[in-house]
Amino acid sequence: MFESSTLKVAFNPPSHFYLSGHIDDSFPKDLNSTTLHDLIHLDFHDVRYMNSVGIMKFISFLNHLPQSVCIYYERVPTIVVSQMGLVKGIIGPRFKMKSFYVPYTDKDNNEQLMILLNIEEVINHSLPFKKHPQTGALLEPDVEAERFLNFLNH
Repeated sequence: MFESSTLKVAFNPPSHFYLSGHIDDSFPKDLNSTTLHDLIHLDFHDVRYMNSVGIMKFISFLNHLPQSVCIYYERVPTIVVSQMGLVKGIIGPRFKMKSFYVPYTDKDNNEQLMILLNIEEVINHSLPFKKHPQTGALLEPDVEAERFLNFLNH
């Protein structure tokens, strides 16, 4: 396990990394020494913040992985999804998005929820309508789909 004041990385052998906290200047340089597999799962579920220094350190981590390593992104929060579409190097041919969070709105109750989508639910660069988990009310995506899903173009 790696832990700093802002970022925590837990390892579940053989190839799962669970990130929580902030991806910032505390992102570990030596995280690559723990990767000895052809497939890595990066679970971002508890990442709440990402700044430019953290992005650069994260990209450096990715660039130092062997080219044979395939990287699966799981439970990616919107803060990371938005950077994937803007910053070169976070996503590419050897990266596969498995699941990510999308903000949805219940217009009847003026409520916003973060809904986890599997990549298979995205068809023709469109976000599906979802139902509220408790009330069953129809939810609409609260983002511009084309811009939000820009990472699919990389």
